[in-house]
Parts: sequence; structure tokens; C-alpha cells
Amino acid sequence: MCSKAVVSTQSTGDQGPSRYQETTIPFYLSQRQVQAIYDSRTIQPLQGGNVISYNYLVQIQVRLCLLETSCEQADHFPAFLSLKVNGSQAYSFQEPQSSNVKRPPSVPIDITAHCRLSSAYPNSLSVTWAANYGQRHCIVVRLVRQHNSQMLLDRLKKHIRNIDHSKALIKEKLSCDDSEIATTSLRVSLLCPLSKARIQIPCRPTTCNHLQCFDASIFLQMNEKKATWQCPVCDGAAKYPTLAIDAFFKLIISQSSDADEIEVFPDGSWKALLNKPDPVQPETKTKLEAISVDSPELECLVETPSTSGTAAAVHDVIDILSSDDDECAPPPSKKVAVQQTSVIRSNANPPEPVMPQDPTVVGYEALLSMCQNNIPNADPAFTNFIRELHKMRQYHRTQSQMEEQPAQVSPPQQQPTRSSRDSENIITID
Repeated sequence: MCSKAVVSTQSTGDQGPSRYQETTIPFYLSQRQVQAIYDSRTIQPLQGGNVISYNYLVQIQVRLCLLETSCEQADHFPAFLSLKVNGSQAYSFQEPQSSNVKRPPSVPIDITAHCRLSSAYPNSLSVTWAANYGQRHCIVVRLVRQHNSQMLLDRLKKHIRNIDHSKALIKEKLSCDDSEIATTSLRVSLLCPLSKARIQIPCRPTTCNHLQCFDASIFLQMNEKKATWQCPVCDGAAKYPTLAIDAFFKLIISQSSDADEIEVFPDGSWKALLNKPDPVQPETKTKLEAISVDSPELECLVETPSTSGTAAAVHDVIDILSSDDDECAPPPSKKVAVQQTSVIRSNANPPEPVMPQDPTVVGYEALLSMCQNNIPNADPAFTNFIRELHKMRQYHRTQSQMEEQPAQVSPPQQQPTRSSRDSENIITID
């Protein structure tokens, strides 16, 4: 930004034994300066039409730095700072007391809204600060013109660095005095480290010695929002006057539209490294196919016994006949289906197909065995899906049996009486 001094530089040194010091600086504006401020003013109205603030491209700014003439100084505020313009509080700064809290950056202070924009009346700047032993500060009031990122980019496009400079830098990096280590080429990315997108305007500070560039437009837009002026590649200082467009990489970007990385050689030649598509990986997840609830495949899975080490279900039928009592008619034969635990069934009606006690358990074991043997890396979601499908199959199967064989109520039969001796001959099956 352009600047012009409004007042001479003032020193804020120790002026007494008190820690907090105060000084007043008067300054005047010329008619030309007042006119330039008015011409750059823009108004921001509310929805109702009331004016809330003015924006100025030409501003009156206050800057403070350490009074040190050995080298260029950056903006630096004292531990405590308070600025009043014409009796109105314009700015205040308090250094954090805790060491864990980062100190806010020192930036130029805009006091345009608090000043009298007239050449007939003076302005008064009152500065209060906390003095530190051994530190002296310098304060200056300047008239500056603010530029946006597009204006800075248009000016930067005129500052182009020669191709020969980049080639010399490549040759210097690839040359090595140690004979045991030889580098024949370097790889440089064409992606901006800030936006991770392809660079459009390659830019690099003249103070940096690396080949990697960044996009000038993205860099200026980010510093317009938050001024850091730091190189995104090496974290070094990247002030605007040191920025330059790299003509060598600008030529490479225009000739390699499909490459995101290049390889450079000592003679200045280069080769584009095209992006190779990733090889197609085989699908590791099992595809789920739709199986009907009444499908014979699912019936086969359910009826197949488990091949695990658990004992198989026993379906033997045992007939129990008790005919010790001659007076009583022999009771009908009874059949017992034994499966892990024996169950006594009546044989009065025609025999029914013997089913396992809990076919759901057998179905689960068969399905899990199938998943482990045929699909080593079966997805848990697939196993859960088959289990839910098996439950649905069992439900429909039960409903079908109930519809085909309605319940029949048989009259109660009188149990034959047994003597105490007959009671001792009852066989109990566990």
C-alpha cells in the first residue's frame, strides 16, 4: 500500500518513574489529503436505509515498532497500549498474562473513523502505554491507500523472473561435491501447497532457494483476509516486494496440462510424470444375492447338519410297553424321540416326521459352517443377513404347518390306575 507521513516520528521512551506513560501527538490533514479520503469512501446502509459505517480505501493508520536502527523492524506493541483520537477510544491492547496464551499480532491501526476530516481543525492522538525497562518504541501516523488482492496480482504479473535463473538454481541443487552421492534429477510438484489444486500462476519469493512454487492468486487472497506474508513451502518471510513470477515453471504448466508432477534434469530439461490410474483391486466384500424364503437352496442350508465338533442330534425311536397289569388294557405304544435330551411323544395319531428340538440352532450352525468353509473372509453383515433370513423361513414354515393341520381337541382319556408295585416299575428317561 502507498503511504505518506502525516506527522513526524515520535519516540515513546521513559518519561518518569511511573510504569504507565502517556503522550499526546497533534497532527493536521491537508486539503488534498481530506479530498482523497472523501473520494475513497463507500457507505454500507442497513436494510432500513440507515448508515452504519463508512469504508475507506484511503486510511489514516497508526503503527508502532521497537526503536532499533540496526535493522528493519516489524510492528510491535508494548505490553499495554491505549489509543484515543480526539477524546474517543480508538484502540486498546493488553498483553496476555498467561504464557499459554499466544500474543496477538501487532498490526497497523486504522483511526480514520475517529479523525476530523477537515484541514481547518487539528486532530489529537493520545497514547498510553506500559513502559518496559530497556525498551523504547517508535510511533508514526501515516496516510495509506489500501489495495485488494486483484490489484496486487496485476502489479505482480509485471515482475517476472528469467528462465535462466531457475535453470541455474536446478543445476546448483543437482551438483554435489561428494562423489559417493549423485543426484541426477529432481521431482517438483505442480500442485499449490495452499489449495492442493494445480498452480495457475507460479510464484516464489526471491529470498527462498527452493524450486517449489505456489499459486500467486491464492497466496494474495489469503493474505488479504489475514496478513501473515509467510512462505507456505519453507515458512520463511514472503513479503510482497520479494514475490516474483517464475517464467520457467509458467512455461512448464502451459505445456503439461495433464501432469501434476515433473522431473527436472541438470541441463534444464524436464519430463512430465503423468498420473497413473490405480489398479483395480478385487472385491473383498461378498455380494448378497436375493434368495426366496421358500427356495430349496435355503431349505438345504437349514436341513444340513453342522459339521462342527458338537454332538449330532439323535433321532432314534424307543417303544415303551407296560403290561404288568392284566386287568388294564395295554396302553398304546409310545415313542420317544431322543435329541440331546429325550422327549416322550404319544403314538396315538399317525407318526409325524421327526424334527430337531430347535431347528433354528441347527440352521445357525450350518450357515456359520458354510460361511467359514466357503467364504473365509465373510462380512459380518452377510452372516447377520442369512440369520435373519433363516428366522423368516422358520416363521413361514410354522405358519404353513398351522394352516394345513388345524388343532383338534380330543376328549380326555381316563388314566389307568396303578398299584404301588406297578409304580416302582416306571422307567424314567432323562
